[in-house]
Amino acid sequence: MAYKNISSIFTSCILVAFTTIYKENSQYRINLKKQYNLYYDFLYESDVLIKYLLSIDEDEGMVLMTKTTISYYCNRVKERGQYIYIFDDEIVISFKNVLNQIKDMINQNQIYYWKKEYDFVLSEINNIFKIISKNECTTDELLSLIHDMDWLIHYLRIPWRRDYKDNQEIRRIIAKYNKILSYPDELFLKDIE
Repeated sequence: MAYKNISSIFTSCILVAFTTIYKENSQYRINLKKQYNLYYDFLYESDVLIKYLLSIDEDEGMVLMTKTTISYYCNRVKERGQYIYIFDDEIVISFKNVLNQIKDMINQNQIYYWKKEYDFVLSEINNIFKIISKNECTTDELLSLIHDMDWLIHYLRIPWRRDYKDNQEIRRIIAKYNKILSYPDELFLKDIE
């Protein structure tokens, strides 16, 4: 009799553990997919906003994709000197919508791999809101905006960039020893964060 009771209790515990793990895993996948979509939405909206402010053609590439491009466009802003940049209301509205979605996910603890940085990221988001809430910004504010956007993009893409340096080193070794399998895109190999 005791054996049957222990067996049923043990089976119940295993079932509870299994269903809990299954639910957490499926919720993890859902949140990770939302985070991935938000990452690309924010990257796109940031790109549209910066290109509008700097009068950059759409086909010039992503402004905030790599440290190299960010540095290039920041230098363009600095070379321009003191200037007043006027925001487009339509662009700002869609940009704010994505920012609010990110903020909601942070407040619900649904963004992974940097929960200890939530306060820092929320302060970056508040800085972004403060700058874009006005109709215009100065050169210094635009540089601050680009910097804050870069930080937010960095944190949003952590789940997909964790092994980036290791993958780049593997590609370097392959390129060095095997010309058949080498990657022709030298810019891709140089962009290590």
